[in-house]
Amino acid sequence: MRPPAPRPPADTVADPVLVLGAGPVGQTAALLLARRGVPVRIVDTRPERDAVGSKAICQQRDVLDVWDWLGAGTIAEEGLTWDTARTFYRDRELFSVRLPDPGASPLPPFVNISQSRTEQVLDHLLDEAGVRTLWDHRVTGITQDDDGVDVECATPDGPVRLRGSHALACLGAHGGVVREALGLGFEGTSFDDRFLICDIRADLPGWERERRFYFDPEWNPGRQVLI
Repeated sequence: MRPPAPRPPADTVADPVLVLGAGPVGQTAALLLARRGVPVRIVDTRPERDAVGSKAICQQRDVLDVWDWLGAGTIAEEGLTWDTARTFYRDRELFSVRLPDPGASPLPPFVNISQSRTEQVLDHLLDEAGVRTLWDHRVTGITQDDDGVDVECATPDGPVRLRGSHALACLGAHGGVVREALGLGFEGTSFDDRFLICDIRADLPGWERERRFYFDPEWNPGRQVLI
């Protein structure tokens, strides 16, 4: 089933929903609101879309299903999936695990695709829906009252106050200001290991549906390599 065309906002709703964060989560939320005729505006701290790095590269079937309904089925079509996980120590295979797909859905269980490509596809749909993104707007404060919210932003031209019916925080690890205003924490742990991630297009016969993890490979000793 295809999604309905974006409906014009209802006349009784004057202020848009302010989606804070223009990553895939914010983009998807804005598209779902626009499909239901809710006025929406996206706010992001970056000066423009930065198509760099793999970032969030793994997308599960339930997410692919939402994107397919919105008209972004190409994400599932372009992404890579696998069903066999092989683990090696140097060049000796230790074990392998198969992840069979019961075939209950036409979509793959998950795909690997660069976040920059995902954002590119979703940006095209946002343009079609007439959803505007305010770039170079760093959220510095947020307050609410009975009628809506005020979001304070720092811009190259000075401070700006945005009025919205609601604010939807899609800022991930960078949403400290909003979480502090709501009294929310962001608990978790991190580690010091660093990984170099490369997106490479290659023909690897027999590897098309495999993920391989190497510990201390002879061709890159003392390191870990995930392909």
